[in-house]
Amino acid sequence: MCIGFRELANQILYRGLVKLQAQGLKTPVIAKMLDVSHDTVKDVLYKNAYPSFPKALKMIVNGRMVESLQEIAELINCAVVELPEIDPTDPLKIRQVAQTMRAFSDFMEAHARAIEDGRITAEEQRELKEKGWKVVQGILQVILYTEVK
Repeated sequence: MCIGFRELANQILYRGLVKLQAQGLKTPVIAKMLDVSHDTVKDVLYKNAYPSFPKALKMIVNGRMVESLQEIAELINCAVVELPEIDPTDPLKIRQVAQTMRAFSDFMEAHARAIEDGRITAEEQRELKEKGWKVVQGILQVILYTEVK
């Protein structure tokens, strides 16, 4: 069965809202965070009444549901990277660049270990993904710092 983008976004939105609730957030707080009415959040959670695709995506973005956005992105062979915050008054420290280089080295070592036997296990894939995104975030931090200056 093929489902449309709206249904998919709504399923992902629902899971994201449930995760927010599991963190102890009440529906009024979630609604404020997502910049929607309290009734909209209650409709999604309790009545299976979902918003339009654009509104569902906006709610996911406003809620900073990075994992949920990544689910959507992976379906179209894309990635979501949460950009690190940059303080333009704080100069980029050499230590940050060194940490990024070390993270890249760790990623490459993990990759070499993973492909030694000719197949990558689920655990190795999870480790590579985690280490890879850490490298990407570090590189973006360096890039963004140079643009802020």
